[in-house]
Amino acid sequence: MNNSNPVCPKCKSDEIHYRKKKANWICDDCDFVFEEGVILEKNQQKKVKFPSRNIFISYGHDQFGKIACRLKDDLEKRGHKVWIDHELKAGNDWEIDIEAALNKLIINKPNSCFLFLMCPHAVRRPNGYCLNELSVAVSNEVFILPIKLANLTPPLSIARIQWIDLIGVDFDVHKASFEEKEKALIEALENENLDFEGSFCKLQSALKPIHFKAEIQRYTKSFVGRQWILRDIKRWLEDEKSSKVFWITGGPGVGKTAISLWLSCCVIEEIRAWHLCQHSNTITSDPKRCVLSIAFFLSTHLEEYRNYIARLNLTEIANNNSSTIFNELLIQPLNQIKEVQRPVVILIDALDESADENGRNELAKFIGLNFGLLPSWIKLIVTSRPVNEVTKWFRKLNPYFIDANDPQNIADVSLYIRKDLQKLNLDDQTMNSVIENIINKSEGNFLYAEYVCNSIVKGELDFNNVHDFPDGLECIYESYFERRFEDLKDYRIRVAPLLRIIVASYIPLSLNIFSDILKSDHLYNEEGILQLKKDFGALFVFRDESILPFHKSISDWLTNDRKSDFYISIKEGHTMIADWAMCRFNNDNYQNEYILKFIIQHIVCAGNINKACEILNSNVLFEERIRLFGFDNTIQLFFKDLKGIFNSSNSKTHIIFQSGLFKQILSNNRRYLMDYGFYLDLKEMGFSAALDNISFQNISRGEQTAILYYYYLHEDYRKVIKLVSCIQYEIEKECTFVVCQICEVLGMCLRKIGDFNLAKQAYYRTIKIANDLNDNYQKSIGYMSMAKLDYHEGNFKSAFLNNENGIEALRLYLDEQVKQRADLQVSVRMFLAEYHRLSAEAYIWNSDFKKAKELLAYTKEIYDSIQIRNRYFVRFLYNSAQLETGIGNWKKALHLLSDSKKIVRNQYDSGAVDYFSAVALLRKYNDTGDDSLLPIAVNHIKRSIKVYTKLEAIIELLEATIIEKLIRQIQNPRIEKIEIGKFDQHKIWAKHVITYIFSNILNNERINYTGKWRLDSNTEKGNLLLFISN
Repeated sequence: MNNSNPVCPKCKSDEIHYRKKKANWICDDCDFVFEEGVILEKNQQKKVKFPSRNIFISYGHDQFGKIACRLKDDLEKRGHKVWIDHELKAGNDWEIDIEAALNKLIINKPNSCFLFLMCPHAVRRPNGYCLNELSVAVSNEVFILPIKLANLTPPLSIARIQWIDLIGVDFDVHKASFEEKEKALIEALENENLDFEGSFCKLQSALKPIHFKAEIQRYTKSFVGRQWILRDIKRWLEDEKSSKVFWITGGPGVGKTAISLWLSCCVIEEIRAWHLCQHSNTITSDPKRCVLSIAFFLSTHLEEYRNYIARLNLTEIANNNSSTIFNELLIQPLNQIKEVQRPVVILIDALDESADENGRNELAKFIGLNFGLLPSWIKLIVTSRPVNEVTKWFRKLNPYFIDANDPQNIADVSLYIRKDLQKLNLDDQTMNSVIENIINKSEGNFLYAEYVCNSIVKGELDFNNVHDFPDGLECIYESYFERRFEDLKDYRIRVAPLLRIIVASYIPLSLNIFSDILKSDHLYNEEGILQLKKDFGALFVFRDESILPFHKSISDWLTNDRKSDFYISIKEGHTMIADWAMCRFNNDNYQNEYILKFIIQHIVCAGNINKACEILNSNVLFEERIRLFGFDNTIQLFFKDLKGIFNSSNSKTHIIFQSGLFKQILSNNRRYLMDYGFYLDLKEMGFSAALDNISFQNISRGEQTAILYYYYLHEDYRKVIKLVSCIQYEIEKECTFVVCQICEVLGMCLRKIGDFNLAKQAYYRTIKIANDLNDNYQKSIGYMSMAKLDYHEGNFKSAFLNNENGIEALRLYLDEQVKQRADLQVSVRMFLAEYHRLSAEAYIWNSDFKKAKELLAYTKEIYDSIQIRNRYFVRFLYNSAQLETGIGNWKKALHLLSDSKKIVRNQYDSGAVDYFSAVALLRKYNDTGDDSLLPIAVNHIKRSIKVYTKLEAIIELLEATIIEKLIRQIQNPRIEKIEIGKFDQHKIWAKHVITYIFSNILNNERINYTGKWRLDSNTEKGNLLLFISN
């Protein structure tokens, strides 16, 4: 061997020797065996960042204790100082020793490490000492290195930290495996290189979880009480019949966030993921980021789930919209993995703080609509203030209200005060008096108590002068600012501009951006920042090079009280940010993500609507957003900005509607805008009025088709027919994809008003053009539309064949086109679901419930996978209800109809929900004989008839009228002649509907109509007449 002074590559000892028979080397100090090629010379030793760390080993006193001792010995050989409690002293001395060791760790924090051995004894709740030790390490930002010794759930406070897996590794039995793992441990310990779990690293990189380390540090440090809330949550968890959601609500400052963190990190092991919404950071209110973050935290606790999503293309999934991500990362995996024995809880804190500047809360809406789709063993804890934008999505729940004046809450505040002031060494009488005074002033508000206690400890308040204590939170903030900023001129020049930016920004901005906006480097250099920290004290947090209020109530106070000397105009803040963003944007600086995302919102809030319209109309902004955020997110941002402009000045949206960019979006994405409901948003923003000022014949075919789709979606069928008649002569000579779409939407409108002959002509032309163009997509639409006409004319055989042709054509399109364009897959699968739904509808009306059930099951499978909840999904729900009613399961039918009522957005579907509700109630009456159901059914059917009459939806109006007349006949059996109405041309369908009702809905022996009715018509008036023999 040529190496001089060779050393062991593991422990760096030079006590090594060569074994000739085995042709390898062995270290006499650590027994490490290695080949000659890995020997290092002393002067070639790998440099390490931390050659001698202070290490605290936290472990449970169970069968894993020997591993803790082995690690202690090995680490000390490498020069580290290791503390372990294997020589326990009795009683209080033991706790004192632990506390002293932890304090030593904190004092020397940069060179310290908390080695957490995760075993059942170590992570037990709520009384595990190891969790208390871990809480101290987390709150003081000590470097934490977890080692997993058993298959268990890591505490949520360290779920984001990678761990070393020593499960099942016995260093006596699995020597080589243990040494390999220990090598990874040493690399992590000495160089803080944590890349030792590949799948974990992949998940963290792709999902980008939002961590709330600072919040954990702040809220868990002085937490006390709340055992009464814990008891109620445990009861909720144990009750299998309880709601999936536990909603905690209360006013500002009652401690909701502290409770959330305490539950998540310390006491409820079922909480596997949590998310904190922050008013000062809109990223936390983004449903997409929330879902990604929750998926990551679940993956750190559920091994089967982690293995499932680790196989997915996470980067591609993360680029989708929030609904798709929710489906792909939560609904599908969680419904496919094995159900766990205990509930898995997701906690979302401060949901009210995710509302935007107009009060809309997209995250609350998203959770309210989608959480029920997760499996039953997934539960949710939500905290919020009792504001309408949250309550309307959780209105069915009974909120768990924390009343600040509740004796249990008062007792907790009292306990907190006593603990916080114990360092003053007050006698019992004085302490009790101080507590009583603070309680009386605080009115049970934890935030108030925290402030007063801090002020007393710092000497800013005298506990003997209770009259000097502020009254309520607002007085706290006012008196605090009065003390900190006695020079109001200095406050207005130096501090107020900064506060304007803070309260107006949508996410925390870096100090560099503050300096750039204010053009005041001399105020915000290192010295200036130190002064600001001194000025702001505890009311503002300096974190990650940014500044934000430590509680939303501070921003509320600053921006609400105009009479205050410290009032901050949020509009001026928006103006400052808008001016800065426009300057950067006009100078072709498009790299700033904040500017691209929020520039329009700031300009609108600043009141410069014309400028907002000008920039929103910019192709540059649109293209740069697509580059950075993707197409789906860019369209959503465009319509969000457009809605913001409308809300601020509804007369200005016409500027956007007339722009070339808007026309381009409308023309090129006409079907996309309809399928995803953007046309509904346009109507709310006055688009119909804008259309009155355009010449339909003089715009492009693409724009014409988009407008036809718009009117169809808003159920103005006559308008579509009239507009098409204006260009009928021209399009008869054209054979293009656009004309194919025009014929399609024309046929749909003609069918709605009952003109089947002209509708057939339109559909025939749709199919012919699609065949000529070899366009399977449009061909599929033509076939499916023809099928609906067929069965309404009683030709079910032809309807089934056309449905099969339509589904086959769409499958061909899926195979031929969509493989090349991943962005189309979701929308085409949605139509595949819709086609199966349409086919099922035909089978239901033909009373073939078995076949209909198969088709609807396939439809549900697709909707579960794509997670779209649009008008097609509403129709799936009410057709599923129609099926359940037909087979006698009216209870499930009414439940499905209740769900569909929540998300219905147009009149036609609203009328359908009422129609099928009346039919389900009629079936319930049939089975139970409960006469009280009939008036309720009448109310439903009246609403349905009103809608269908307004829309001129003839077929649907006929179906509803028949139900209404039959209910009247049941209520008054003496009626033998029932005049249905002028539906003579649809007599075949009327007869089929009546047959269906008497066969499947009103089929009880006591009200049996079989053989007792006949349908006739008054040829002179065109009226259908139903004769019933009693």
